[in-house]
Amino acid sequence: CLSLELNGSRYCEWNYNGLGLDYQILAGPSFIAVFTIVGVALGIAADKYNRVKLLTVCTLIFSIAIVLMGAVGEYWQLVILRMILAAGEAGCNPLATGLLSDWFPEKQRGLVMSIFNWGIYGGYGIAFPVGRYIPGLNIGNLGWRACYYGAGIIGLIMAALTFTLSEPERKTIGEEGASTSGKKTGIWKVILQPRVILLCIAASIRHCVAQKLQFLYKPYALAVVSVGYVLGELGHYLIGVTSKATAEDLHYGDISCQLNSTTLSIVDLPIQCEKAKNESGMCFAYNCDLYYRDYFPDYDLGWWLFAVTIVIGSIGVVVGGVISDKFVAKMGIRSRVAVLAISQIIATPFAFSSVYFNPLWAMITLGISYFFAEMWFGIVFAVVVEIVPLHFRSTTIGAFLFVMNNIGGNLPILVEPTRRAIGFRESLYIFYAGFYGLSSILFFSTMFFMDGAVKEQPKPEISKIPESGYDNSTFTNDEGRVSTLELPRLYPPPPPHRFENSRL
Repeated sequence: CLSLELNGSRYCEWNYNGLGLDYQILAGPSFIAVFTIVGVALGIAADKYNRVKLLTVCTLIFSIAIVLMGAVGEYWQLVILRMILAAGEAGCNPLATGLLSDWFPEKQRGLVMSIFNWGIYGGYGIAFPVGRYIPGLNIGNLGWRACYYGAGIIGLIMAALTFTLSEPERKTIGEEGASTSGKKTGIWKVILQPRVILLCIAASIRHCVAQKLQFLYKPYALAVVSVGYVLGELGHYLIGVTSKATAEDLHYGDISCQLNSTTLSIVDLPIQCEKAKNESGMCFAYNCDLYYRDYFPDYDLGWWLFAVTIVIGSIGVVVGGVISDKFVAKMGIRSRVAVLAISQIIATPFAFSSVYFNPLWAMITLGISYFFAEMWFGIVFAVVVEIVPLHFRSTTIGAFLFVMNNIGGNLPILVEPTRRAIGFRESLYIFYAGFYGLSSILFFSTMFFMDGAVKEQPKPEISKIPESGYDNSTFTNDEGRVSTLELPRLYPPPPPHRFENSRL
């Protein structure tokens, strides 16, 4: 590496690459451990207390954490604040999902859940241009810190707007609304249903690869909770995109031989120094920016990744919600799971191609893959809220997220030994594209445990006179037709001007 020189200028230098064990702890365990545990606790609290106030507090907590992340001076401070960020963001999904299911009817629920959960892709997509280009502007001589200050301040504004929302009346929906037994089901009986378990496993596998007029109030409420979720996810994913700049400033992670940015533009020579391969144990979402930077260093794909996640991913999210809403009235909840299975199997070959091809076709196939793959998130939560009782809705969402994030967040540690055995790109074929296909199979299996459309009982029509009782049609009102008949008196009338002396 040090031998690559031109007129005394070196093409390579030793520097922090933003990877290594320190990054793995920061990106994964420090966040997931807190996020999953606090999510269950807040899910239980949401079934008992005011959800709007809880959501306001959660938004306030993660916004303050994001602001403070821009002011850290040590690596351990960044880890602590990321854990606080996880605690605040953990309440967004179970709290907002319960609120949205009470604000909107069944025919709009899939679309609404998709728009809300677009926050994940919105925050993830915005993180690419923000994390890549804002540090280079060096606003106020802040560098990468400006990203966190900006996102955190906007989050504080959204916390204030969340406080203006009102708590809706809790409603029974889905299967519980159709039930007439009136019996309450225990939480463990709800969570341990085969269909809930299968749905958890399928969602975990899928997650492994990758937030006042009545007609105006509902869109306003949806916008507030969705934008708040976007900001939480932006703070969450910024750690991956700004990892290299943060590592250089705080001096953590691995050091490797890299291209010197000051001499890269002088000539165009093949990279002869050893690249720092991505040894991340997290999902493709954490690593795709580092992956494309590592394999295609001559291409600036920041805006491409932004367009794929924000534009194409958003369209896929909305289309998935609309399609599931169209079929749910005819086929029941089973139709939502069918959309999940079909969308993931279509996305599988395109996900494979996005890793196989060079940048141009990689971005094209990644966009097609994203369109179908990202239909899943809003639909899966619409399914969950429709198959669990009202009094356990948020608790079940919290438990669902606990399982999904622990399995989906930790399964990718198998990428590293697989990478060493067969190669990094080949390992992504298995754990990225392959898991799309596996999740499709599991969603398809779950479909058979779901109920179909609920048939409405037709109102009985009386076609003949009943054997006993009276036919009301034989009775008529003769008022105004027959003169009033006066019955004869039993006693003679009293004499005139006679006073009644009775004391009764």
